[in-house]
Amino acid sequence: MQEQNMRSALLSGMLVLLTGLTGLMALRYFERGMESRRRMRVAESLAQSMVDEVKRLEKEMRRREKQAAVGDLAAGVAHELRNPLSSIKGYATYFGSRFPEGSEDREAARIMVQEVDRLNRVITDLIGVTRPTDIHPAPTDMGRLVDDILRLLTQDAGQRGVELRREGASVFAWIDPDRLRQAVLNVCLNAVEAMQDGGVLLLRLSAAENHVMLDVVDNGPGIPPELLSRIFDPYFTTKSQGTGLGLVIVMNIVEAHGGSVQVTSEPDQGTTVHFSLPRRAPEPRGPAPSTSESSSEPTRPDPPDFPHKDTAS
Repeated sequence: MQEQNMRSALLSGMLVLLTGLTGLMALRYFERGMESRRRMRVAESLAQSMVDEVKRLEKEMRRREKQAAVGDLAAGVAHELRNPLSSIKGYATYFGSRFPEGSEDREAARIMVQEVDRLNRVITDLIGVTRPTDIHPAPTDMGRLVDDILRLLTQDAGQRGVELRREGASVFAWIDPDRLRQAVLNVCLNAVEAMQDGGVLLLRLSAAENHVMLDVVDNGPGIPPELLSRIFDPYFTTKSQGTGLGLVIVMNIVEAHGGSVQVTSEPDQGTTVHFSLPRRAPEPRGPAPSTSESSSEPTRPDPPDFPHKDTAS
C-alpha cells in the first residue's frame, strides 16, 4: 500500500513538472511571438518613415527645380525689361505733366506710370527668388520687431476692420531684423487682405531651448486643402494682381536663417503660419550689426499700444 502511494506521489510530481515545463515553453513561445510582432511593427514604422522622407525630399527637389527655372527666366528678362520700362516711365511722366490737372490724358499717363512700377516690382520679386539671400544676423529683440510690424500694419488693418493683437513675452533671436521683418510683413499683409469682412490677426511669440517661435494667426476664410500644398510654389497665386512669388521669398529668407516656416489652415477656421528661428548664433558668420537698433524704423505713425498678453518664454 505504501509503495502504491509512493508511485502515485511520483506520478503526481512528474505531472506537475511536465505541466510546469509545458507552461514555460508556451510562455517562451508567446514571448518570442510578441518580440517578433514588436520587431515587425518597428520595421514597418521605419519603412514608413523612410517612405515619408523620400516623398519629402522629392517634393523639396521639385520645389527647387521650379525655383531654378524661375532663376533662368529672371536672368534672361530682368535687364532686357528694365531699360525699356525706365524709358516708358520717363516719357509717361513727361507727357503727363503737359496735360491739365484732372484731364483724362493726365490720368492715362498716371496709370501708365503705375503699371510700369508694378512691372518693376514683379521683376524685383523674380530676382529676389533666384538671388542668394544675404542676411546679416544679430541678437534681435523679437518683441520690438513684432511691435514694428504691427505699426506698419495699422493703416491697412484699420481700413479692413482687422484687430491687431500680440501675445508672448519678448525674447531675443539670432536673425537679420530687416529681412525677417520683410518676410513676416508679407505674411501679415496676405492675412489682412484675406479678411474682407474684418477679423483678428494675432502675432504670438514663444521660445524653446534653441529656437524662437513666431505664429501669425488669423481667423479669416482659411485655405482649401487642395491649395494648401501649393502655396510655396513659384507663380502660384489666388490674387488677380498677385505674382505668386511672395511666399517663395518668405521661405527663402527663413531658410537662409537656418529656420523653417509651416502653414496650417482649415476652411472657415483661419490660418496659422508658424516661423521657427534660431535663438543663438550657430557659428560666426561674418560682419553683422551690433544690435537690432540699427534696423530701419517703420515709416508709418505709431498707433496706440496694441493689446497683448505676456506669457513666460
